[in-house]
Amino acid sequence: MSDEELRKALLQSNHKRADCKLEFIQDGVVLSNHPLFAIDPNTLELILYSDEIELCNAVGTRVKKHKLLLFYYLISNLPKKYRSVVNAINLFAVVKSEDIATYGFDIILAPFLDDLKQLSVPDGYPIHLKDGETIRIRASVVAYVADNPAAHQAIGLKESVGGALRKCRFCNADYDAMQLGFREEEFEARSLEKHLQQCSVISGATQTLKDHYRTSYGINRKSILTEFPHFDMFKQTPPDVMHVLLEGVLPLTLQALIKHYIDSKVTNLAAINSAIQNFPYSYMEITDKPNNIREGDLHGATNLNQDAAKSYLLFRIFPFVVGDSINFSDSHWELYTLLNDITEVCFASVVSLETIAQLKENVAEYLRLFKELFPEKPFTPKQHYLVHFPKVILLLGPLINLWAMRFEAKHQYFKDLKKILNFKNICLSLSRHHQKKAAMNRSSIFKGNEYGPVRHPEGEELSRMKDRISSAFGLDPNSIDSVESFQWIKLHGTKYTTDKCYLAIQFDDEDHPVFGELSGIFELNISFVVFDVVCLETVGYNETLKAFEVRAQASGITSITPDMLITHTPLAMYTFHGSSYIKLKGSISDLKNN
Repeated sequence: MSDEELRKALLQSNHKRADCKLEFIQDGVVLSNHPLFAIDPNTLELILYSDEIELCNAVGTRVKKHKLLLFYYLISNLPKKYRSVVNAINLFAVVKSEDIATYGFDIILAPFLDDLKQLSVPDGYPIHLKDGETIRIRASVVAYVADNPAAHQAIGLKESVGGALRKCRFCNADYDAMQLGFREEEFEARSLEKHLQQCSVISGATQTLKDHYRTSYGINRKSILTEFPHFDMFKQTPPDVMHVLLEGVLPLTLQALIKHYIDSKVTNLAAINSAIQNFPYSYMEITDKPNNIREGDLHGATNLNQDAAKSYLLFRIFPFVVGDSINFSDSHWELYTLLNDITEVCFASVVSLETIAQLKENVAEYLRLFKELFPEKPFTPKQHYLVHFPKVILLLGPLINLWAMRFEAKHQYFKDLKKILNFKNICLSLSRHHQKKAAMNRSSIFKGNEYGPVRHPEGEELSRMKDRISSAFGLDPNSIDSVESFQWIKLHGTKYTTDKCYLAIQFDDEDHPVFGELSGIFELNISFVVFDVVCLETVGYNETLKAFEVRAQASGITSITPDMLITHTPLAMYTFHGSSYIKLKGSISDLKNN
């Protein structure tokens, strides 16, 4: 907190909207009714995360030799542009997985709970800064993020979701009930109050009855999370869109659709794989190029031989991969479009109440249609979790704020360390190395921009550039001391390049996004970044492809700053039947008039 830049980012940033849309965690119902945030809107929002990793990727009998359980936390008060930086994610604990069986899970979080109790008092905890000033800090755990087994482990529920009688941490659904319900209100919700009653029943029962009740309730133990101040573990352990959607529902649905199209003789696996391998991927997609789909992938595991990022990209380009062969007007394609709409809302940065209501209807229709088209395929727990997405967004805000992808990116640091460490006390070695690096890189989340080959415009070119940019932003041309031109620049982890990079700039009169191709990247006076874009005409939205059709228009260059973009995500252009299309990553419909 003695770092002024960090303190300002944490304690003076906007964390709540004035309208009824949801963008921040504080926009959700949970924090709107939270006693600490009612006293101090700058209360620190702690997101806790846990996950198991195999440090050495061993095989055979050594596969679990160095399996570790890692705990991270993120202070989500940070502005969005800094929050995804890996160095903003802090390490809390490193534990050998085998020690959990010996000492239990809850003992790991006991020190965290002790600190949390001191930080959650209404008067706050006094922190003395280097300059002699004393400030009072309040903090609360706002969410516990994990994949489904890790979340169940933390809560104290049965960890084997597949084998448990009660498979969901949000409701009491069993396997049969999951197959029949399409809406959340069709299931009995779990509650903290009832959970504590059930834990009391288990505690007072004989050993034989304990086993019966644990199976019936789906409970292993009373978790230490029940002692966290102002924390409801059945409202604040959100489903993770990476594990539920990207590694679950999306590849499962694609598997069913691909198998259907192949069985219907409208295409074959070789043609699909050829289209995947020959697809013109953009610079931001090439590292996530999907793998070939093997014959066995259509009958066995439902990940289609893809990881989360590859699965997401395959789902996005699927209309262009199979579009020449299939009938877009049948019910099977409707299943894809429904899931596309669901996915876009889950990746939206701002969500309205109307969008949440539509999400609920789309989930119900997706499940109904999947059951109709593939009656032989039972719903998986991950498909069932979709029914809870609308309520979780109401409680905690957009799901993209709570996904595990950036936390999992942190794992790579520890995996890389194995090359230089001894394994005598691997947990101590890893934590020491991490904390030394964290101390050195305390302000690295605010580091300057990275950029590619630099060119310095001169003479007439520089003069014209100054005139154009100063006119666009109302600047005095004489105030521009230096101009540098780049082929690419990386802003807060996002890379923009002048090679086929498309940006959503603004909304037109019909509320369609206006896209532009990035043609120039400049930095003025070493700190002011300007993008030159060539605007495209948005013809309309293609409901079948779930993409905006665009075409070139006779327009000059428009200068903008990165902060003026609708979404900071660089986009690719796809060609289909002679027309050009741009497909968004996440719904932007609720960003209109933002």
